[in-house]
Amino acid sequence: MIVTGQVFNEKNGEMIAEKVVFAHTWLSRLKGLLGTKSLSEDAGMWLKPCNGIHTMWMRYAIDVIYLTQENKISKLVSSIKPNRFCNGVKGTVSVLELKSGQIEKNELLVGDQLIFKAE
Repeated sequence: MIVTGQVFNEKNGEMIAEKVVFAHTWLSRLKGLLGTKSLSEDAGMWLKPCNGIHTMWMRYAIDVIYLTQENKISKLVSSIKPNRFCNGVKGTVSVLELKSGQIEKNELLVGDQLIFKAE
C-alpha cells in the first residue's frame, strides 16, 4: 500500500508539497524516484529512515532536504544533478526529495520544522 500526504512548513503554515509519497518501507526506499521522468512542483518523496541519497540513473535534478527525528531541517542541497551521491549530516533520520527549485521557492532554511500529514 502506498501512503501519500502533504508537507507544510511549521513556521508559516504554508504547504510545500501536496502529493508526497511516504517511502517508509525497504522496497519503496529502494525504488525511490527511479524510473520517473520528472517530478511536478507539488510532488515529492519522503524517505524514512534515510540519511543519504543518490541520483544514479535518474533523468532530472532534485532538491534534497535532510531532516532530524523532529522533522527539523538539518541540511539543504539544491539541484542535485543525475548520477550523484549526497549524504546528510549527523542526526539526519529522513530525507524529503522535491523538484529542483522548490527549496528556494518555499524559502526553506536549516532549522525550519516540517509537518507531514498523511491522507
